[in-house]
Amino acid sequence: DRAGTISAVAFNKQYEAFAPLFYDDNIIIVKGEVKNDENYGMQIIVNTITDLEKAPEVTVNKVYIKVADISNFKEVDDIVKNYEGDIPLMVQVGQQLYKFNKSVNPTSSLILELQKYCGEEFVKIV
Repeated sequence: DRAGTISAVAFNKQYEAFAPLFYDDNIIIVKGEVKNDENYGMQIIVNTITDLEKAPEVTVNKVYIKVADISNFKEVDDIVKNYEGDIPLMVQVGQQLYKFNKSVNPTSSLILELQKYCGEEFVKIV
């Protein structure tokens, strides 16, 4: 939404079914219906939730991050060296977008490390 956030609403049945996935630092995939409620703003009404680590059917095409300066590439390289894989890592510096020299395996551990380094709002999985 305009504020950069969206709420996911899980009603009793969904909440009970997916409650084991709700813990700190777990990255989940939420599928549902998007609603723009006058009182609550943009929301996803939850149908299913999947743990990213256990979602082989989910296709990740690219991982995007944003860093302040090209000098940050060394730190990014240090983070991703243990997560090499087949998914392109795209790095935005200012208005310029670069394809990083290593592809990654986008595990929740990697995403968390990138979020800690770049900021949660500057890491996107598509």
